[in-house]
Amino acid sequence: LSSSSAASDVYKRQVRGDTSLIELLVESCDVTVVNNPHLRAKALETLLYFADVEMEEGASRESIPAKRTLGKMVLSHPVSLKLLVPHSIKLYIDIESTGRTTQFYDKFFVRRHLALLLKRLREFPEYRESLKTCSQDTKLFLYFVNMLLNDSIYLLDEVLLKLTKIKETESKMLNREEWFNIPADTRHELEQELQNNQMYVGTFSRLANETVLLLHYLSDNSIDTFLRPEMIDRVSAMLNYFLSHLTGPQRKNLAVKRSNKLNFNPRMLLTTLAQIYINFHRQGSSFAEAVVRDDRSFSLDLFNDALRILKSHKLLPPDRLAEFVRFVKFVEKKSSEKKVEDQALDDIPEEFLGLFIFSSF
Repeated sequence: LSSSSAASDVYKRQVRGDTSLIELLVESCDVTVVNNPHLRAKALETLLYFADVEMEEGASRESIPAKRTLGKMVLSHPVSLKLLVPHSIKLYIDIESTGRTTQFYDKFFVRRHLALLLKRLREFPEYRESLKTCSQDTKLFLYFVNMLLNDSIYLLDEVLLKLTKIKETESKMLNREEWFNIPADTRHELEQELQNNQMYVGTFSRLANETVLLLHYLSDNSIDTFLRPEMIDRVSAMLNYFLSHLTGPQRKNLAVKRSNKLNFNPRMLLTTLAQIYINFHRQGSSFAEAVVRDDRSFSLDLFNDALRILKSHKLLPPDRLAEFVRFVKFVEKKSSEKKVEDQALDDIPEEFLGLFIFSSF
C-alpha cells in the first residue's frame, strides 16, 4: 500500500469517489477487527501516509497537491470522523505490549505516529469533539494519560541524561593537552560513546518532542483528566521537574555543540511547557496549588527564570506571555499562602499535635 503504484491507484479511486479503502484502513485500526496491535499500527502507518499527516522525505512536488486533496478526503470521511480518535487512543494503550522482542522501543515509534495524527486532527472541530467524548470514558482515558506521562518522563529523562554525558565528553575534548594525555584506547572509547550518545539523543529527542507537543494539544482542549485528584500532583511535578532542567542551574549541562542536529530544541520545549502551564491554569486554581505542593522541584526562581527567557527571546506571543505572567504571579500568591499555612502548623504546641493529627484522620 505504501508503494508509488498503490498511491497512484488510490488517487484514481479518489477521482471515482471510491472510499472503500479508507473504510478498510480505519476499520483495521479497530481492536475488535484486528486484535494484534502491531498489525493495527501498520494499518495506521498506511492511513497516515494517505491522510498526508507527515510528508515522506523525497516526495516529488507534483504529488503534493493530489496528496493534500486525498488527505482531506480521508480525514473528512464519516468513518474517520467517528472512529479515528477512539481507535488511536486504544492503540496508544495496546501498543505497550505486542509480544515482540523489540516491543519496548517499537511502542515509542508507533506512539509518535499517533501523536502526529492527533496533532493534525486538532484542525477539525469534529475530531476535537470526538476527543472530548473519549475523555468521558474515565478508565480508558486515565490509562491513556498515564502512558503519555510515562513516555514523556522516560524520553525526556533519557535525552537529558545523554546530553549531560555528551557535555562531559565535549568538555574533555576542548582541553587538547589534557585530551591527548588520555590513552589512545580510552580516547577511542570516549569518541565512540560520544557518537552513540549523539545518535541516541537525535532519535529520542524527536520522539520526546512529539510526545510533549501531544500533551500541549490535549491541555489546550480543556480535558479535565489531567487535573483529576489522582493525576494533578503527578502532572504538576513532572512539569516542574523538566522546567528545572530547562531554566535552572542544570541547564548549562544541556549546552552541547550542534544541538539542532540532535533534534534538541530547549527553547521550543520551554515554550511548550509554558503553554501547558497556561492551559491547565485556565481550568482552575487547583493546578497552581498542585504546582506549589511539589516539594521535589518547585521553586519560584524557576518560574522567574522561565519568564526572563521567554521575554528576552520573544518565545511567546504578547497575549500568551501576559497569561504566563499572570500565572507566575498567581503561583507566587499560592506559594506565600502555603508558607503561612506551613508556619502555622509548625507553631502548634507539641501537646496538641497528636490530637490534631488524630482528628485529621
